Amino acid sequence: PVISAVTDVAAAIAELADGATGENATTLSDSGSFSITDVDLTDVQSVSVTPPTSALGILTAQVANNTTGDGAGQITWNYSVADSALDSLAAGQTIQEVFSLTVSDGKGGSINQLVTVTLTGTNDKPVISAVTDSGSLTFADLDISNRPTAAKTTKSVSALRADGVTALTLTSAQQQKLEDAFTISVASGATNNGTVNWSYSIAEADLNFLAAAETVNAMFTVTVIDNAGATSTKDVTVMLTGTNDVPVISAVTDVAAAIAELAD
Repeated sequence: PVISAVTDVAAAIAELADGATGENATTLSDSGSFSITDVDLTDVQSVSVTPPTSALGILTAQVANNTTGDGAGQITWNYSVADSALDSLAAGQTIQEVFSLTVSDGKGGSINQLVTVTLTGTNDKPVISAVTDSGSLTFADLDISNRPTAAKTTKSVSALRADGVTALTLTSAQQQKLEDAFTISVASGATNNGTVNWSYSIAEADLNFLAAAETVNAMFTVTVIDNAGATSTKDVTVMLTGTNDVPVISAVTDVAAAIAELAD
């Protein structure tokens, strides 16, 4: 057999956008064909497919029309891949899968045709997957070439009197110290997956304004950001409770007395 016309031997498939309808639940596909001829009009063709190593998708092929009788025939092929299989590709990242199709005439004659499939990724935002009680957040980004960073913002800081209802007004200096006490860092060795460590450290003296059972509720938002700017967030809440502080004499103004008996 002879390949007489290459009609379509290339496929281009793009991963569905993050959050798009059908993402990770859709099978993506493309198809094509090429024509063959065989001067032996009694030949009946068959076709087999040799895939590349570790192919993400599957390519099937069939003889749509044998050359028997008129010498002209056609081979069709179809490629399919799960959208979820493309999650490891970052935005704009491409890989090619080349399949070899072998057409045989059943009498020892054969010919090969390559079909090239180009797969293109889109950005997948990082997802915070676990919150531990040891002061850390773990994240995982399906795009293996991404190296997410982390940022923090203060979501809210509020204080209550000991009754748990009446608001306690904070000064701007108190508020600032409460906010500055929260810090984060991405653990060393992080790749597309990793850990964000957080810490809350404030001097005991900076909490002396809290009386017994008075509380401060501080909420901070940790944002994990990937290379394409996609984000995932998780809130961390810190509860501070005051204890009683004994009164302190700060100045000795007059702690002595002098009294004279009245004259006789």
